[in-house]
Amino acid sequence: MDLSKLKKSASIEITSLSKSLRDEGKKVYTLSVGDTHFPSPKSLLLNLAELPQEATHYSSSQGVLKLREAIADTIVGYNASEIIVVPGLKQGFYYLLEALNLKKAVVLEPAWLGYQATCVLAGYEYRGISTYENEWISKLRNAHFEVIIICLPNNPDGSILTLDQIEEIKKIAEYKNAWIILDIIYERYSFDVNIQDLIFALKSYSRLVIGNGFSKSHAMTGFRLGYLLIKDPVVLNNSIKIQQNLATCPSTHSQYLLADDVNPEEINDFHNYYKENRNIVLQIFPEWDNFIPKGGFYYFVDLSIYGISNGDKFCIDVLNNYGIAMVMGSAYGTGFDSFVRISYSIDRDQLIEALNKLKIIIQNYNE
Repeated sequence: MDLSKLKKSASIEITSLSKSLRDEGKKVYTLSVGDTHFPSPKSLLLNLAELPQEATHYSSSQGVLKLREAIADTIVGYNASEIIVVPGLKQGFYYLLEALNLKKAVVLEPAWLGYQATCVLAGYEYRGISTYENEWISKLRNAHFEVIIICLPNNPDGSILTLDQIEEIKKIAEYKNAWIILDIIYERYSFDVNIQDLIFALKSYSRLVIGNGFSKSHAMTGFRLGYLLIKDPVVLNNSIKIQQNLATCPSTHSQYLLADDVNPEEINDFHNYYKENRNIVLQIFPEWDNFIPKGGFYYFVDLSIYGISNGDKFCIDVLNNYGIAMVMGSAYGTGFDSFVRISYSIDRDQLIEALNKLKIIIQNYNE
């Protein structure tokens, strides 16, 4: 493992800098964090005091059976024995890459920076292929890889591949005998496309692993609870063994908290709120129409439309001087230096105030 290749998380670093500015008494608008601003569903939190005694002790390293059964009830084609519950997808993907024991991974960019970090930690050679290039399918076809990682809806730009693109990726993976890792952590924030149709197109592929969780959909990032759907028994058992030896098990109280209700009614309100926030962003910045996300809760904006080429400098300048936190596009792959990621997963009044301020800043910004 070459830790010199391991980068710090840009979003976490920006959030940390934002906190420092707040501690100094400055007002900061957090358009950088990949977290829902809502509290976790009250219907779940009210049950914290009523959890059984076993909720404070070790669980099975595969995860609490009752929770795995509840998850399986929401997914066609999988049963509880094919699910491993993990302490967040980041850690789950690390288990998976180690369990696969391969060497070359390709990721469709722009991509969540955690994929590259996880590949580095698991000793994989990482290659990014930009979907913003016209011939990216051809590049993928010609690339040598054993694993491909896809995110639907995508972080940072909220894009969703078409059914034709999914079918083509599946054909390429079949030809190369490669594994497909499908990350659908933002599934519940799909606004314009039925993600299940795309998932269904891949389910027949034997070398498919699906990752999901409760962090984004349930506003429970701090509870650290995700899961992997793995049909292959060898890969599943190796993932369980790795978890058993590294983490023992995921947070048991988090698992029991969700076991009785994996779909609380409040999470529908989260979806509707952020869909409206997405539309409000476009009302303030109508020129961002080309960047409107189909899902998730981010805009990935190319500042070159304003003559700004250095997104890194822009983010730092705007945060330090005006208290608006965004994430630089360079964190999400090669060729995105003029981009910034702007989250709309915050209180609506704060969002409107921040965006109106940002609009004036952009109009007067000199690089």
